[in-house]
Amino acid sequence: MARVINLAINEFKPALASRNLKLSIQNLDELPSIEGDPQRLYQVFYNLISNAIKYTPDGGKITISGKVLDSEFVQITVSDTGIGIPPDKLERIFDKFYRLDEFSFHSTSKTAFKGAGPGLGLTIARGIVEAHGGRIWAESPGYDEKRLPGSSFHVLLPIKTPPGRQKYIHRLQSPIKAVIFDLDGVMVDTAQYHFQAWQRALSELGYTMTREQFQATFGMRNPEIIRTILGPDVDPELVEQIGERKETIYRELIHKNISPMPGLLQLIQDLKGRRFRIAVATSTPKANAHLILKALELEHELTALITEEDVKHGKPDPEIFLLAAERCQAEPQNCVVVEDAPAGIQAAKAAGMKAIAITTTHPREELKDADLIIDNLGELDAVVIEKLVSERG
Repeated sequence: MARVINLAINEFKPALASRNLKLSIQNLDELPSIEGDPQRLYQVFYNLISNAIKYTPDGGKITISGKVLDSEFVQITVSDTGIGIPPDKLERIFDKFYRLDEFSFHSTSKTAFKGAGPGLGLTIARGIVEAHGGRIWAESPGYDEKRLPGSSFHVLLPIKTPPGRQKYIHRLQSPIKAVIFDLDGVMVDTAQYHFQAWQRALSELGYTMTREQFQATFGMRNPEIIRTILGPDVDPELVEQIGERKETIYRELIHKNISPMPGLLQLIQDLKGRRFRIAVATSTPKANAHLILKALELEHELTALITEEDVKHGKPDPEIFLLAAERCQAEPQNCVVVEDAPAGIQAAKAAGMKAIAITTTHPREELKDADLIIDNLGELDAVVIEKLVSERG
């Protein structure tokens, strides 16, 4: 039990740190193992921890505690010092599509989830817990943005699966699925800023980059781009110097110009509602990725973030996507990659994954190896992606 909860906690460590939220863990290591589906129980606690983060203001506290009841049950409680819940809503929050629309949430993380789609997380959590023969409920003194009364969510699970429930748990079990997004050109349209940064960085040293050269190398790692432009024998120190200068200029350009691709936020909420894990695998440096994901308020939505520092080989080598799948605990055949560059499509196919191409930076004819080609993310939803995963060969 502790391992399942700790896996969920690990995914939120960046969000907890950035929001200055204190996490207290009590007695989890003393809990016994229980009979059940660890993947689905993980999903329960992922949702509860996510909600605690969303509804607790910066500097607050989240407590996760566990205890054994009558040697037959374990009870896990996720408590927060957040805005609380009105007493008349304590049952309704578990209803399908119910949202607390009237509340203005106090949080710098993605609590503009008021506009991020239907509320399914708690409904799904209740279904999973009840399928295990357990019970989930919420307690709160009330809702108050100033006094912050907080909330507690309790999960009661039997240590031994009750007779007749095994078939329901078996039905719940299914492979972990993941969608792996490239960053630039897929989640955000920053191509123009990359091009401007390359032009400025190279011109400072007497070099140039044409638009054709930029389009041909977009999606590669910086050293590969520089060697393509300046030749394979360029001084390694010069490669590093140009790359660092380019990234400095790029971050200056995008600092106030980051917005999500149309349809991105709704797609991610839709995918998470259908139990997909979300990862980003990008050739961009980690500092850039964190800057963009923080601006989009998506860091806490990710199971994995893989950047150029994490791999030895860039796309079209499959290493980056295979590592993302490993971090998501998903088999490659159960992963779908969303890419905008031919090198990324090649890497996805080499990894044994399905590939969706978006025509942000390259024409359709250059993306022909993809399993599906789209013009914008609004054409995608979880049903389309699930169908793609189910297709073999």
